[in-house]
Amino acid sequence: LYSSCSTANIGVIDCLMTDGDVIFSDQFNHASIIDGCRITKAKTVVYPHNDMKALEKALKENDGARRKMIITDGVFSMEGDTAPLDIVVELGERFKAIIVVDESHATGVVGRGGIGTGELYDVQDRIDIFTGTFGKALGGAGGGYLCGSRDMTDYLYHRSRPFIFTNALPPATVAVGIAALDILENDSQCLETLWDNTRYFRNALENIGLKLLGGESPIIPVLIGDTAKAYQMSNELFDLGVFITAIGYPVVS
Repeated sequence: LYSSCSTANIGVIDCLMTDGDVIFSDQFNHASIIDGCRITKAKTVVYPHNDMKALEKALKENDGARRKMIITDGVFSMEGDTAPLDIVVELGERFKAIIVVDESHATGVVGRGGIGTGELYDVQDRIDIFTGTFGKALGGAGGGYLCGSRDMTDYLYHRSRPFIFTNALPPATVAVGIAALDILENDSQCLETLWDNTRYFRNALENIGLKLLGGESPIIPVLIGDTAKAYQMSNELFDLGVFITAIGYPVVS
C-alpha cells in the first residue's frame, strides 16, 4: 500500500530501473509515470499513444538493454480508451520486458466484475505489476496499491523509497477500500448500472452533435478544442445545475 497511486508509480519505476535500463512509456501515460521516468537514471523511450508497431520497433532498437520495462495506463484518463494489453503483453514476453499497468481508471469499472483492463484483455495473469488507487471508482479518500509476485512485493517493501519514508494509510481509508472491493465481488448491479448510464449518456451526447473521444470506458471526454471556451461552457452548465469539469492545457495537450 502507498499513500497514492502516484507514489506507487514513482516508487516502482525508481526502485527497479537504473543505468543501462530502458523504460518504454505510452505518450499519454499519467503524470506520475512521466515523473517516475524523469527521476530514474534509466533511459526512457516514449512511444506514440497505443502505437504497437512503434513500441515493437523501439523494443528491437533497445534489445541490448540490461533491463526493460513497458509501462502503460490501462484506461487513459484524458482519452477514455484502453491500452491494447494483449499486444503489450505479447511484446513484453517476446522481448523479456517487465510489464507494469496502472489500473487507476479501470479498477471497478472495466472487465468482468470491474477487475480491470488486464481481465478485459484476458492477460491478467501475464502482467508483472499492477498499480491502482482507492480514490476513484472505489470511493476512497486516497491511497494506492501495487500488486505483483511475492518476490517483487517483498523487494519493493524493503527498497521502494516512497513506501518506506512516509506514513501508513489511515485505517479508515483501508476499510473503505476493503468494503468497496467486497461490494464489487458480491453485487454486480452497481457495475451494470454504471455501464447502462455510460451508454445512455454517450449516445445522448452524440445525438446532439458533440464530438466525443474514448468509447471503451465510462470516461467520456467531450472535445471542445478551446480551453477558454471549455471553461466558459463548464461555468454556464454549473449555473444550470450540471456539474461537468473543464480540463485544458497543460493537463490536456
